[in-house]
Amino acid sequence: MTSRLDRDDDHDDYYYFWDYDGNSETTLVFRGMREGLHGHETDEQLVEWVLRDGLGLRYSECVEKIERFGKDEGRPICVQIKSAEKYDEIMNRKTSLCKYRDFFRMYIQPFPNRQRLKQMK
Repeated sequence: MTSRLDRDDDHDDYYYFWDYDGNSETTLVFRGMREGLHGHETDEQLVEWVLRDGLGLRYSECVEKIERFGKDEGRPICVQIKSAEKYDEIMNRKTSLCKYRDFFRMYIQPFPNRQRLKQMK
């Protein structure tokens, strides 16, 4: 059975955190990134820019899957990380984002656990 995320082919559907069926232990939420920010046309380009220029990491080594959630203009990006080590590395480096003007209003947080998701509903 395929999930709703796997069937998304036109990128105009809206999902919420509680619809996500991935592994929340290696999933991060990137917030404060409007679509098309700094001329980046896709979410992949946007996340790659933050990882490369903001955190000094390679996109191809870190990211497994990307999906936007919500309906508002600043919809967060849910990013599935390839390994627990890369997840920890991103979490350790995320505080350096606020030092750069381009990344000042962006932040990275862990994906909410099941208990928190129930509270959000």
